[in-house]
Amino acid sequence: LRPTTGNLTENAGTAAVRRDVNWTRTETIRGALRWTANPTLTITPSLVWQRGYSNADRPHSDVTFGLRARQKARYADTFARDDVVIGSLLIEQRIAALGGATIVANASYLDRRSRLSFDVTAFDSPIVEQIVGPGPGGRLFPTPLVDDAHTRQFTQELRLVSAGDGPLSYVVGGFYRNLDQRSGRSITVADLFGATAPPPLGASAPPVIQDSHVRFRESERAAFGELTYAIAPRVKVSAGARVFGYRQREASRRFGIGGAAGGDLAYDYDERNRENGVTPRLTLSFEPSRAATFYASYAQGFRTGGVKAPVTDDICSPAERRAAGIPDVPPPYDSDRTDNYEIGAKTSLWGNKLRINGAAYRIAWKDYQQAFQTACGINNATTISFTVNAGRVRSRGGEIEVVATPLPGLDVQAGASLTDATYRNAVPNLLLPAGSRVLDVPRWTWNARAAYDVAIGPRLRGNLSAAARYVGGSDSGFGEGEVLPRPAYTLVDAAAGVKTAGGVAI
Repeated sequence: LRPTTGNLTENAGTAAVRRDVNWTRTETIRGALRWTANPTLTITPSLVWQRGYSNADRPHSDVTFGLRARQKARYADTFARDDVVIGSLLIEQRIAALGGATIVANASYLDRRSRLSFDVTAFDSPIVEQIVGPGPGGRLFPTPLVDDAHTRQFTQELRLVSAGDGPLSYVVGGFYRNLDQRSGRSITVADLFGATAPPPLGASAPPVIQDSHVRFRESERAAFGELTYAIAPRVKVSAGARVFGYRQREASRRFGIGGAAGGDLAYDYDERNRENGVTPRLTLSFEPSRAATFYASYAQGFRTGGVKAPVTDDICSPAERRAAGIPDVPPPYDSDRTDNYEIGAKTSLWGNKLRINGAAYRIAWKDYQQAFQTACGINNATTISFTVNAGRVRSRGGEIEVVATPLPGLDVQAGASLTDATYRNAVPNLLLPAGSRVLDVPRWTWNARAAYDVAIGPRLRGNLSAAARYVGGSDSGFGEGEVLPRPAYTLVDAAAGVKTAGGVAI
């Protein structure tokens, strides 16, 4: 069932147009077993298996080339498949040594395979036509693009947590992670309609237009610890740190027309990146009563860096790259870091019928990672994007949350936040001066929800709920080369229902 001509609208009402193409099927199996081997040892294995399949490259209503929604005409099959297996093993052992403690060992393994198929005939059939001539009767040569990915990750964490009642408590441990990702993209010609493809296109079967393979490996090791000491009956101070080191390696190879057999090598690179560091944490807390806790904290965080693929000659020629100031191989980018300062309070009043939590914070974000976009070629028609460490961001604000149960069965929640996030340096590729608001971060947000559950008979209960959420305006970088305003919006939901005493909804 394929379009019979290059004009998809001519196929409307024919068998070449498929209907109801947006279905998705998901199958999941989840299980866990908790085994108490003895009074001090507990072992908990768990497993999650999930398979998802969609017969379209993404679920959506497709209005392609003027065809009515929920119909699809494609020259090559489009689908998405995703298989995931996650296994974990948690071991908890209580010991009497060191004043009483618990050893916690947690290991997990992830195996994920995915395949995504797009129809890129409209873009790549002209490439085939330049080599073998036009298709019979004006038909386009179907060219599917297939993305394959396989991710395997193993993590292991070991912790020792104190369980004593003294003024000193502690947590110490170690962490290990190993990640191996393999991905590939191929664009082939599914049908030449009897034509013979000369080399290099005909060097492989099926003929290849593009073939690329990437392997990314990352290993991380870390040691962490935190000590908490009660310097007074109601005052505690905590200090901790995480020492880490990670290693990255990315190898990638891409071939053009004919694939590896055709010998059209676009690039072949093998880049490495590594970093070591320490992230500290400090907290001071005051608990005047069981109903209130006040705290102040400082913590540092980081996000790993990475490497980028070279800019190839088929994207921009060496002369064009030099004119636009684009490097042949974008350099690795480093991790970005945050210094986080926060003060806050958590309170519980009237027998836990009213809870009020609030906090104020300031975040200094250094060397933040951002996609740098530039252009080259005739009339700057080719867009180039790669990740760089762009500068500094300052974010400060506050938030408050109120949860109340004024009447039996009535729950009320409300919250609001203020965020003032600005770039401390100019962002040239977005044409933003220093002091501009960070993209996609609204200044104000708030939410409110109320739910009431009441008996309306000996075997029936009724429930009513209403909720509202407000998201303030922000700036968006999704414009055509410019920053565009994103207006504020409010979402309102309401629901009513009845259920039996056994919990069956009506």
